[in-house]
Amino acid sequence: MPPHRRHGRYRYGPWQGGPDPLAPPYDVRQALDALGDSVLAGESLRDSLRELLRQGLPDTDGRRQGLQELLSRAMRMRREATRRGRLDGAVTRAAAQLDQALAAEREALAESDSDDARFAEAQLDNLPRSTAAAIQELSEYRWTSKEAEQIYRQILDSLRTDVLDQQFRGLRNALAGMRSAAAKAGHSIRAQSGYRSISDQRSIFLRHLREQGSFSNDQIASGQADRAIDHVLQLHSIPGYSRHHSGYAMDLSSGSDRVRAGTATEVWLRGDRFAHAMAYGFLPSYPPGGGNQGPVPEAWEYTYVSTHTIRCAGWYLDLADPAARWSCPAGP
Repeated sequence: MPPHRRHGRYRYGPWQGGPDPLAPPYDVRQALDALGDSVLAGESLRDSLRELLRQGLPDTDGRRQGLQELLSRAMRMRREATRRGRLDGAVTRAAAQLDQALAAEREALAESDSDDARFAEAQLDNLPRSTAAAIQELSEYRWTSKEAEQIYRQILDSLRTDVLDQQFRGLRNALAGMRSAAAKAGHSIRAQSGYRSISDQRSIFLRHLREQGSFSNDQIASGQADRAIDHVLQLHSIPGYSRHHSGYAMDLSSGSDRVRAGTATEVWLRGDRFAHAMAYGFLPSYPPGGGNQGPVPEAWEYTYVSTHTIRCAGWYLDLADPAARWSCPAGP
């Protein structure tokens, strides 16, 4: 027999010591009697054994100590450890929640005698050992337990929040640094508009198109709305093509208005070839000499790319002097 045999998310192997699982007060005779009663009642030996392992046998106080109780106890201990801060990180939290979801789902499946339930159990048994891979594979799984499905949705929401927080942490810190530097120079800067979904951009585009007139689908298809559409395209990107979809582009404002060209704040931002913006990882979305990029250039729109990217690429210095390229450091 090989030293270990893997099956799904479980690992089997010879007993390597520790407490004897069959030592007293475990009653082997009682277990065999329970199995026999279940088989005589019409259950298969496989299902009878699985149910015995899941529920366990009652102890002297009438409490059952099966795998279900063991799992519940482990989950309680893990939740307590999480509250005390002993478990950290998004993946660790996701792994704990995934165990909880799978336990609830297995319990629901065990109550069904259908072939679909057995097939679902096989799916769960063969999930990847990697938490991330298992979560991804479960994206198309049809949950039987509403509780398990709810926990799974919570995992996805939590991971999205953690990933976005990590992804945009640099942007937030950079914006705070640039705002502080601007304040010391006597300027007020804040982000007026950042991330936009495709649906948001579509609403903006259609709202401005309606301002040019009311057009039916037939009129648009026949070209009667082309002039109006061309006018809107000079000011707004087509849904799906806006820099704001990335979450890294933002419209800057100063006071009650956007940072328009020629204002004191805009002059400060673009001074010395945008040195104040680049010092914090921001570049103008419409740089001088950038050519036609669709909409009319907006002096207030900047995109965060990080100071490391700016140093690596040597952007903008090339526009004035191709030989003045910065060297790329080993890391950010």
